[in-house]
Amino acid sequence: MNQRLHHRWKLGILAACIIGVGAALVSGCLTSRAATPKLVARNNPTKLQWSGQSWNVQSGFGTPGPCNWNPGNAATDTEGNLHLKITRSGNKWYCSQISSANTVGYGTYTFKVKSDLRNFDPSVVLGMFTYDTTESNVGSSEVDIEIAKWSNPKDPNDVEYSIYPIDADPTHHGKRFPLGTPPYTAQFVWTKTHVAFSVKDATGNTHSFVGTNLPAPPAKPTKAFLNLWLFHGNAPVRGKPIEIVISSFHYTPSSG
Repeated sequence: MNQRLHHRWKLGILAACIIGVGAALVSGCLTSRAATPKLVARNNPTKLQWSGQSWNVQSGFGTPGPCNWNPGNAATDTEGNLHLKITRSGNKWYCSQISSANTVGYGTYTFKVKSDLRNFDPSVVLGMFTYDTTESNVGSSEVDIEIAKWSNPKDPNDVEYSIYPIDADPTHHGKRFPLGTPPYTAQFVWTKTHVAFSVKDATGNTHSFVGTNLPAPPAKPTKAFLNLWLFHGNAPVRGKPIEIVISSFHYTPSSG
């Protein structure tokens, strides 16, 4: 082999080695990325296990909204996150809602949300709240943290705190604030004398509000709820499906 051919041969070997190393590095980078967690299949679509608790999954048609409810739009993944979705099938939109199998009352409610809750579709509402479906007392034991624009795309705020009924004290309704970057910790502490609300974003910025003059103590059938629904049942303004990921829920009961 003459000197020129030998030089070209060495360059070819060197190039092949560089390409091989580069491919290995790229492959290593790709394989080292965390895989997207898979959704967990369940035998009973109306039941769900999440955050160490049993939950009932809504189906059919009804309030809030009113909306169509698809139990398949509420699911957990292999990392223990809850996924709530709004999807379209044909000309109908389907929402998602879960309620705790166990009853709740006075205590601390903490919801940790992974998804970005800014710039929500104006028709979409994410609710994290308590409710007595038998409506056995004044206000139905409803204490709400809701992420919504209420069909107003120009509303600069993202989160709203409410205690029902609003006619007990109108200042308890419509306490609205903007949100920063995710993840978020949304919390309310319900006692005999007040409800203390807060939502903290990734920067540590916290929006707080304390409501007093509570209409009634929690009723015995009160449950914890999470839902993703459409205001007045209207289709998403942007015409796209929505998915929210919530990493955990924790309830610490208290005597009040």
